[in-house]
Amino acid sequence: MKFIEGKIQLKGKWEKFGNRVWINGRELKPDYSQKVWNKSPTGFAWGYLGSGPSQLALAVMLRVLPKHQAIALHQDFKECFIATLPQTDFEIEIDLTAWLAESEQQKQIAQADYEHHGWEDFGSDGLPQHAAS
Repeated sequence: MKFIEGKIQLKGKWEKFGNRVWINGRELKPDYSQKVWNKSPTGFAWGYLGSGPSQLALAVMLRVLPKHQAIALHQDFKECFIATLPQTDFEIEIDLTAWLAESEQQKQIAQADYEHHGWEDFGSDGLPQHAAS
């Protein structure tokens, strides 16, 4: 699947027996994304950091990006958009082009920071650990 430039419309309906999601007016089912990586056998959810939101983020990314990019970026997408949604019905417009550009820029900054400071790893506290001399 090729990249869809610009903005996407994402709509979700929070239902007692299975949440439903549409992207640009077409219903998005969890089946294909579960075959790629089954994070949530029960399907989609949103509004928190968990397996249901991960499945939704992966499904959205698979719809708009090549598979390898979708897998690589779905957790960032979940944190930026899916986890922040209310746990109820929603409609949101997402500028994919801007988000992807910002995401790439942040990765380049992190890589430059890594190379400049010589950090080998991040500690359990999440802070960078300097390379031993």
